[in-house]
Amino acid sequence: SGLEILVAQAYATIVNDDPANPRLSMPANTAVLAGRSSMVSGIAVQAAQGGTVTVTLVATGGAITLVGPASQSRGSGAVTLTGTLADVNATLAGLYFTPNSGSTAGSIQVVAGNNTLPRSDVATLDLRVATAPENILPVKPLVTAGIAGEIIGVSVADTDSPVLTVTLTPTDG
Repeated sequence: SGLEILVAQAYATIVNDDPANPRLSMPANTAVLAGRSSMVSGIAVQAAQGGTVTVTLVATGGAITLVGPASQSRGSGAVTLTGTLADVNATLAGLYFTPNSGSTAGSIQVVAGNNTLPRSDVATLDLRVATAPENILPVKPLVTAGIAGEIIGVSVADTDSPVLTVTLTPTDG
């Protein structure tokens, strides 16, 4: 009758191009202040497929503290986070590093996995421990109201930087 019906069949393997393995996004080398806890920002997990993400952090040259909704467990010098991708990233955004006394450097090794695939991503963030500038002021400088004068004994020192910017702001004068 002149009418043909053609039926075609195709067989293919569907490839999921969405990365199934978690990938770490890491900042460039970072500086933290000696003697105090400093926030370390920029570590995040990307493209994790599956419901649960696990991130293990191991600090050298100091200690880490994490604040956020992901479950945390500690052992053998490591902190392991477990939770959804959003919860783990929110907790990584609350990462603080406190360098050991006398340290000039530290690092944080980060391992990310998703509990369903055998592969994980590993990265290390190197940390430079910077010494805070030191302000030296005279105990009780003598000044006379209404007369410009010199205050002797004011100095600022910073062992980490050859360039400093100093701002002096008078109060009550």
